[in-house]
Amino acid sequence: MSEQNLKNIMALDLGYSSDKASYLSLEVGERPSDALARIKVDHCPGGVQDFGTTDQAVASNSMSEKVSVEGRSYVAGVNHKTVGHDRQRSDHFIYEPEWKARFYAALKRSGFESRVIDVLVLGLPCEQFYNHIDPQQKSDHVIHIEQTCQGLINTGDDLPYEVKKVVVMAQPHGTYWGFFGKTGDSRLQNLARRGSILVMDIGYYTFDWINLDKLSVVLKNSNSRSNAYHQVLSSAAGTITSELRESGLKKAAVSPDDIEDALFNGEKTVFVGSKEIKIDDYLLSAAEDVSQQVLKAVEGDIGKTPPNMIIVSGGGAKHFSPHIVKWAENIGAEVVTPNEPERLNAYGYMTNAIVNHI
Repeated sequence: MSEQNLKNIMALDLGYSSDKASYLSLEVGERPSDALARIKVDHCPGGVQDFGTTDQAVASNSMSEKVSVEGRSYVAGVNHKTVGHDRQRSDHFIYEPEWKARFYAALKRSGFESRVIDVLVLGLPCEQFYNHIDPQQKSDHVIHIEQTCQGLINTGDDLPYEVKKVVVMAQPHGTYWGFFGKTGDSRLQNLARRGSILVMDIGYYTFDWINLDKLSVVLKNSNSRSNAYHQVLSSAAGTITSELRESGLKKAAVSPDDIEDALFNGEKTVFVGSKEIKIDDYLLSAAEDVSQQVLKAVEGDIGKTPPNMIIVSGGGAKHFSPHIVKWAENIGAEVVTPNEPERLNAYGYMTNAIVNHI
């Protein structure tokens, strides 16, 4: 079918750790339910490296893309362990050339022959999405994303891409849309319609939550904290390294990137020399300490109006969820962690686009 009869949609979740993207071409007149059934989410590393310093094998990896940002060439989609530098949390992350490089790489992976994206949906942490001074107005960060991502985009190829419409969502709102776009559980749907939901999105550098009461966002109960998965990775790596050295391996070391790389590839162990170490218990233990810190902040926000249900997503969901379940026992809330929680936001962004913007 000619792309003249299609609407191209792109949903993109760019985190500090990895990039999750969904691409879909909708036929004119296609039923939303049929389109929703076709959603899939791609997942690739979020590392970015100067093209001149990138190994050829890395640059030619199936997930990496060469792009040009402000006259400088980068390779995006590189494993963070390969890049070999410390990531630093920054409120200016979305303003950095590296963020643009990842966005441009995602455009190139879209595969749309026309190079036209009719609707692009992205997300931001709550602290950047909401304008807490004037909630009726867009935040400066949302405006920046809209201006950066809309229009003609030159990625360094001969022909530009055109993005016609940009929609920005709070990241946990993507979780909400993703969860209820997937679930057919009428009980949970009814609970969401009539009750209070707390949606938690646990990323690499931010732990975000939004509270929805009868499907309406309660802004004063929604927030972000930096007590997130990077702390869990660092703590687990430190504990493993200490135990190895105490056992006699004086120069042994495990880095957060080692553990992150294993998790990205679906592995449950890391190797130090020939020694294979199971990492799950270390991550669960580290997540307990971090979750206790952030859940105190959540308690302060929700006050005397505890939720009926909690949805947990993001790359840190697996290891935070058991501690959130224990915490929720005191308020009687049901905790739900969907399958593939790290991909749920992108799935939700795509669901929202299909339902509301086509």
